[in-house]
Amino acid sequence: MGIAKGSVYQYFDDKEELYNFLITDANRQLILLTEKACVFNGEDFYDWYTKLLMVEVKFLLSFPQYALLFQKLKAQSSHNQKTLAKSIEEQKLSRISAQLPASLFDSEINQLLLVRTPSLVFEMLTKEINLHSLIQADSPVYLDTKELVSVCSTWVEKLQHGL
Repeated sequence: MGIAKGSVYQYFDDKEELYNFLITDANRQLILLTEKACVFNGEDFYDWYTKLLMVEVKFLLSFPQYALLFQKLKAQSSHNQKTLAKSIEEQKLSRISAQLPASLFDSEINQLLLVRTPSLVFEMLTKEINLHSLIQADSPVYLDTKELVSVCSTWVEKLQHGL
């Protein structure tokens, strides 16, 4: 950040507060991007969701440091982190729930799967990649667009027709 390590505590009480700020800011940036790039215009839900999924996965690939923050948040055990993770999932679900077909809206499992699919796809696409090295090099994850479209489309087809 270009400041002395001790100076960080002028802005944050502790590491957890800094961590929560970083997660919240990453989520804010993702929300702004998806709201701008994925406006629902009455198209088929699955076509819209495919576009949303690709935008979210591209975001995670472009900013692997944010992807790691989200992954670590899911694995945290503190009450504050669990509350933050639940809040982020609820925000995601509220953004897509207005467009959900009744068959998906009726199932809590389907709702959770829709919310968690971008992270699952990201993890599947990057399982052979050392994300920490990319982050240290300040480099995005490069992925062929055709591969991204194929993987996202396949996932959405599975969601549409049932896993």
